[in-house]
Amino acid sequence: MDKITAAIADDSELIRHRLAQKLERIPEIELAWQTGDGRAAVEWFMRKRPDIMILDVQMPSMTGLEILQNLKPGKSGETVFIVLTNYPVEVVKRKCLEAGADYFFDKTTEFEKIFEVIRSVSQNRAAEK
Repeated sequence: MDKITAAIADDSELIRHRLAQKLERIPEIELAWQTGDGRAAVEWFMRKRPDIMILDVQMPSMTGLEILQNLKPGKSGETVFIVLTNYPVEVVKRKCLEAGADYFFDKTTEFEKIFEVIRSVSQNRAAEK
């Protein structure tokens, strides 16, 4: 079975490390890349497009919303975008979803939901094959 690739774009090294550790425990997932910089996330995305992209809203050089606006319209293919943020205000959520985010989670209260989504994506992709 082909592995599902995931990427992390979050300016918090602690969050990236925690996400990477948890992703490593899911056998069907491979961590493609991770970065703490928005512009670097776009560059990495264009080189090595992941199946799942976990994206913070606030990052240096380019926000998660700007990344969505740049990548989602026609460039993202089948990538599932999961926004994970400390800024779960309704207007930010609405803008991210309108820009193409598939999911929007609060880091403090919904962190574990990411892994439910990832398992679901993995199972759905396996069932398609």
